[in-house]
Amino acid sequence: MNTSEPVEVQSIPISDIHVLNPRTRSRRIHTELVDNIRRVGLKRPVTVSRRAGAHRQPYDLVCGQGRIEALQVLGHSMVPAVVVDAAEEDCLVMSLVENVARRAYPGIEFMREVGRLRQRGRSENEIADIIGVTPQWVNMVANLLERGEEKLLAAVEGDVIPLSMATEIAKSSSAEIQELLSDAYQQGFRGKKLSRLRRLLEVRAKRRPRIETREGVPPRERKSMSASDIRRIFEKEAERQRLVVKKATFVHERLVFSTQAIKELLDNADFMELLHAESLIPCQSFFRIACGSRAMNEISVTGTPELKTAFNRRSVRLALSDILPLKVVRPSVKATIKYQQILASIQEVGLVEFPVVTRSGKESDQYFLVDGHLRLVAVRELGWTELECLVTDHDDTYTYNKRVGRLSAVQDHKMIVRALERGVSAERLGRSLGISVETVRHRFRLLNGICEEAAGLLGDAPCPAKIFSVLRQMKSVRQIEAAELMVGNKNYTVQFANAMLAATPPPLLAFEPKVVASPGTVESIARMERELAALQMQTSAVEDSYGPDVLHLTIVKGHLGKWLGNASVVRWLARHRPEYLKEFQRISETADVGAS
Repeated sequence: MNTSEPVEVQSIPISDIHVLNPRTRSRRIHTELVDNIRRVGLKRPVTVSRRAGAHRQPYDLVCGQGRIEALQVLGHSMVPAVVVDAAEEDCLVMSLVENVARRAYPGIEFMREVGRLRQRGRSENEIADIIGVTPQWVNMVANLLERGEEKLLAAVEGDVIPLSMATEIAKSSSAEIQELLSDAYQQGFRGKKLSRLRRLLEVRAKRRPRIETREGVPPRERKSMSASDIRRIFEKEAERQRLVVKKATFVHERLVFSTQAIKELLDNADFMELLHAESLIPCQSFFRIACGSRAMNEISVTGTPELKTAFNRRSVRLALSDILPLKVVRPSVKATIKYQQILASIQEVGLVEFPVVTRSGKESDQYFLVDGHLRLVAVRELGWTELECLVTDHDDTYTYNKRVGRLSAVQDHKMIVRALERGVSAERLGRSLGISVETVRHRFRLLNGICEEAAGLLGDAPCPAKIFSVLRQMKSVRQIEAAELMVGNKNYTVQFANAMLAATPPPLLAFEPKVVASPGTVESIARMERELAALQMQTSAVEDSYGPDVLHLTIVKGHLGKWLGNASVVRWLARHRPEYLKEFQRISETADVGAS
């Protein structure tokens, strides 16, 4: 999208927008996006194109379906939009490009952004509000970053250890390692997780913390899967499921206790008088949780509040020399597939969405780049000298990439199918996405031989395309069983799929197996699979309530922290409800609510 004049962002009725190439998205990411827009504001306008001829919906959506759906949840009927003139074929290509050609940052990169925001003068409360965590979480992450403990933060992001344990490890000397391991065992660390923690501590004791990178690591050699490999995979999954149940039970028990105790306190006239005097009356959401008047499983809004936006309504054209990146982009990034896709898409259809910048200073003509670092590198390579940008007052690069709903393999397939069926050629899609025509056709055929039920189960799942090559070797009934196991265990690795393929009885295979396992091995693997399925049923019974419970307990914990920070309230509790005070302190001191 190249323009010669500044672009004005317009407000358009959502009902006037036709979603040309719709997709589904992760409920978790969508909920986070809704909450972020509600608290911080809309970070980007959507992009639409005028439709030729007379239509009930005069605009085609180019990109921004998730933002539109989030605004509808929040009760808005209008959406800020950049209006472009593009043919339907161009809109289909741009829609697919914008969904595919967006870099997926590693988790540690998001944690580094906490340090960058802090260095730019943001307070812990401001950072917490921007990224949707607690100020305590921000404080711990920032302190670990300052100590150079990126290896520990990577372990936190990889769900090896909770953030609170990483903080304790960072404070510890070598003599305290065994005590930490003992504490970890008491907290439920077992098997490989405990071994990984032990190795992490031992390595840390031998050398100073340093930044680790995956660049240059050669791929592991593939080897055939033995019965012991399959058994180990199923055992690992069983261990993970048991931990989920344990965590859910832990959170639920704490929530039940705290809500019952708080309800009793809120019914106490003396305590309520004290809260009024100290200006500590809780918000309505806290009352709803404590008093049980309404569950908070869905975000709802009474009335239609004014939509906050985090961008200026008029774009600016900047010289590339006046745009200062907030992130360092290594030269090696040019060799990545994602960069090549972005470069190819700009050559074919231009920039679909404007990069976002913020002023580097009140009197300065230079701007910091908030979002669009790879696009900036790409347009420089293409010889551009100027760039149309949106201007924002927000200087965080976190939200723009963290709240993005990545395309699953099935969603990518469906968008390609829709584009091809509407007349876009495979050659043009290949040029726009930076992939070969054969790859486009392979993605078009992704679900050939996959039954509709299995494809539906994996529709929103972040599973690689290779999963479907494995499933294609099973009959439909077994495909559904395998898909249910992957979804239930939230494990979408090719290794897990191959384990289920190896455990599949010959009658349920689509092709005759090359190697026939012994009856004893098949029976043993089938028994483990049944045990895992039974454990999955236990997990399913608690997982629906686990997310809301964590959310409710987090809100409760925040208010308890305010109460316990007030000397008058602490004295009252110590005098009248000492047993509540002790438990409230334990809950308030819990760094990771969801960690047991």
